[in-house]
Amino acid sequence: MPETNISHMKFLTAAASACLVMFLCAPAAANAQNPREQNENAIIEGVVRVAGIGTPLRGAQVTAAPDATGDGSLKQVLTDSQGRFSLSVSPGQYRVAARLEGFVSRQLGQRSDASPGTLVRLEARQRLSNAVIDLVPTGTITGRIFDPDGRPKEGVAVSLATRSWTPDGRRAMQPAFAAGVRTATTNDLGEYRLYWIPPGDYYLVARDNAALGTIGFAPTYVTTYYPGTHEAAQAAAIKVPPGAELGGTSFTMSQTHTTNVTGLLVSPVADVTDSVTILNMTRLSDSVAYETTPVVFNNETKTFAAARVPPGRYKILATLRIPNKFNLSGEVLLDVGEDPVQNVLVTVAPSRRITGKISFEDSLPTVRKALDKQEILVALKAESAGPFLSTSGMVNPDGTFVVPDVAVLNYTVAVMGLTEDFYISSARMGGTDILQRGFQLNGDPSGPMEISISGLGGRIEGLIRTAQGESASAARVVLVPELPLRHRIDSFKVTSTDQYGRFSLRGVAPGSYKLFAWDEVPMGAYFDPDFLGLVEDKGRVMKVEKNDYIQLEVPLTQPPQ
Repeated sequence: MPETNISHMKFLTAAASACLVMFLCAPAAANAQNPREQNENAIIEGVVRVAGIGTPLRGAQVTAAPDATGDGSLKQVLTDSQGRFSLSVSPGQYRVAARLEGFVSRQLGQRSDASPGTLVRLEARQRLSNAVIDLVPTGTITGRIFDPDGRPKEGVAVSLATRSWTPDGRRAMQPAFAAGVRTATTNDLGEYRLYWIPPGDYYLVARDNAALGTIGFAPTYVTTYYPGTHEAAQAAAIKVPPGAELGGTSFTMSQTHTTNVTGLLVSPVADVTDSVTILNMTRLSDSVAYETTPVVFNNETKTFAAARVPPGRYKILATLRIPNKFNLSGEVLLDVGEDPVQNVLVTVAPSRRITGKISFEDSLPTVRKALDKQEILVALKAESAGPFLSTSGMVNPDGTFVVPDVAVLNYTVAVMGLTEDFYISSARMGGTDILQRGFQLNGDPSGPMEISISGLGGRIEGLIRTAQGESASAARVVLVPELPLRHRIDSFKVTSTDQYGRFSLRGVAPGSYKLFAWDEVPMGAYFDPDFLGLVEDKGRVMKVEKNDYIQLEVPLTQPPQ
């Protein structure tokens, strides 16, 4: 930080100068670490290099972020001319990562995008030396987009997508959330350039930015995938090697017959000033995770229109938000062919309030403290098509709660604000189990929600070893529940090993499980029944009882062939 040049302040009196110095120094003194705490700090030292050639990288930002269960604070520093860095952190668990423009951000110990980083555990005054983070150079894709007559197409948005696993275990095409530029718009020559692309397999997606098409059977440019198809299942993957520039990746926009969808929003309440209406139209597809269609809504007439809609099955979700009162919501499914779809009625119903109570099977001081501070929330998570309709309610000291604005959607139940040893042992509404399959309101709740929490979750600790018998750092450890529970993502437990190959899983509900450990596995692949079917016989079978403490050694799971 540049020093203050006091020579330019000669007009100040001596007293004023003293006050200024005190003012400038006060923040630094306030942020300074307690000397005793500083003496207890651990040190992380290492170097950031170019992967494959070992050239040190100057100016890379290195960050030590506390693990979700840790109490430390985030620390960051820039590497010097030799690529070296040193971080002083309080004892705890950290993820150490490096980033630099033109390179893929990486965690310490991370071998690829399919590999987790090392969870670094540090004791007081411990020194972790020779930490090496290798950054991989990014790539570039350039090309041109043409219309069917071979003319350059200006104003086309070109982006990247990957086939990866969604949170619910489906393998589908979804946007590639890389650190670099994800979208480029073609110029008058139809040229585009996408850069800072991490190595991997990608799909090029082109969308026409021109005005909406006309009603009826007009051929219209639709979302097109390289090498020139409007069907995502027929798209061809492009492999981007480290540091490569792939030129000449050109293709032609696809045209198909599209139509318009028009309809009316039906609400049981009169129009309200300052109300906000949100309409979301998505195409239901096994190939694409989430594909939205633009919808124009007329707030005066309560009508809506979507133009250039390709054939397919769609869901329209409508939400009417009334400030400081309540929300209304509703959805409809429709099949779109070649003919215009008219007079679609989307009826919205007022949201409901759900009351309930949490009971704790095991009364612990931490629970009482969290209740008194009102740190516990009952969260209702909406399905993926309507995440903005998720809602929650604070739990009162007596265990009661109220969750407002519960829409006509499928919800799953979660409890936030407890330590990782706790788990939901049961959840019922009106006497019906809602823990296994969630619930959907089609009117008033059938009764109060009753949630039972246990603080005696099982604990599994162990060591993962390689085929050579060495400890496996940065391995992803996954505890998979028995078949009837695998539709519930929250019944899985996922962590990674530390620098010693150790792992810890806490808050495990009683039941039968299989334990897997991979050095490389795509995030979310283990939620996919088809993927698990390939490795089912390779998992370590175990049964967990309430308050169990299990210690074990497990070899790395062999990847599926």
